[in-house]
Amino acid sequence: PVNFDPVGLEKSKLHATYLTAPLMLEIQIPLRMGSSRLYIAGGIIGGLHLSSHTKFKYKKDKDKFKSNYYLNPFKYELTGRLGFGDFCIFANYSLSTLFEDGKGPELYPLMIGVSFPNI
Repeated sequence: PVNFDPVGLEKSKLHATYLTAPLMLEIQIPLRMGSSRLYIAGGIIGGLHLSSHTKFKYKKDKDKFKSNYYLNPFKYELTGRLGFGDFCIFANYSLSTLFEDGKGPELYPLMIGVSFPNI
C-alpha cells in the first residue's frame, strides 16, 4: 500500500496500536521476606486494532504513512507472568496471525519482557 524509494533507506518500522483486555488467573505465594509475595499468573488477552503506521528513515529524511497494512482487526494471545514485588517477567504468544489471511506472511508474534507493575 505504500510506495517508497529503497535507495538510502536506513531503517523501517511498523507500529500498531491495540486496545487490549486481559482475563487472567493469579496465584500469590507469601514468602518470609517481609510483605513481598511471589506471584504467578496466566490467561488470555484479547485485542482490537485501533491504528497503525510505518516509518521509513533515510540518510537525510523521514517518511511516515498511516494505513491498516492488512493487520488482523482482532488478536488473541496467551500470557504468562512471574513476579516478585515490583518486578515481573512476562511472555505473550499470539494465537492469531499478525496479518489477515492471504494478505501477508503467516506470523504469530511472541513478546517476552520485563515490567515494573507497581511503580
